[in-house]
Amino acid sequence: MKEKKPEAIEKVRWEMPIAPQEATIAKRCAPVLNQARSIKAITSEDHFLAAGAIIPRLDEATKWIEAVATPFVQALDKLHKLGVKFKKAQLEPLESEKQRLFNLRAVFRQKQEAAQAERDRIAQRALQQQSKRELLSAAKVAEQSGDHETAQLFREKAISVPPPILNSAPAVPKQEGMYITERFVFDIVDPDAVPRELCSPDETKIRKVVEALGFKAAIDGVVVRREEKEHSRAVAS
Repeated sequence: MKEKKPEAIEKVRWEMPIAPQEATIAKRCAPVLNQARSIKAITSEDHFLAAGAIIPRLDEATKWIEAVATPFVQALDKLHKLGVKFKKAQLEPLESEKQRLFNLRAVFRQKQEAAQAERDRIAQRALQQQSKRELLSAAKVAEQSGDHETAQLFREKAISVPPPILNSAPAVPKQEGMYITERFVFDIVDPDAVPRELCSPDETKIRKVVEALGFKAAIDGVVVRREEKEHSRAVAS
């Protein structure tokens, strides 16, 4: 199947607005920026009022930049989204096949490990029985020689002889470039049973109560305070 040309991306690239010139923006904003920067501290009412007069001019410059830059930024954003979508479309079949092969390998590995575990179990059982027979045989020899105490010791060991530990070969061969990582995961099946020391306050729920009730919000362990922040009319509107 012939790969489809990313026409949408090409169209956006050709229709891209001209980027705003930094020199033009600097020339437009320099005067008000210099006036704002000249106020190092507010120590009098005149300073306070002067700062309040400059803030609306900063708002005007901000709106002007928004007007000249927004179309360019929106076009870049659209191009970025199309680029991300295009990349995802190209990567998706590769990732899908990679995961499919991983899944097939996992199923094969589990089967081989289960078969290996069964072979080990059979081998361990056989070796355990062999050890028991040898201990019972030794007990019989000791009994025939009159060493009843040793014979009894051998018989006791034969009863509780543990299965041997086997160092079996890996169920599947190791392969260069492939490795397995392990981690423990969990599912919360009963949230109410989780110990308090493993829980965190829900700030979203607390914030809703505080915003609705203010100082009247009575929540144990929470102190409500008022935070004030001044805005210019352009932002407030």
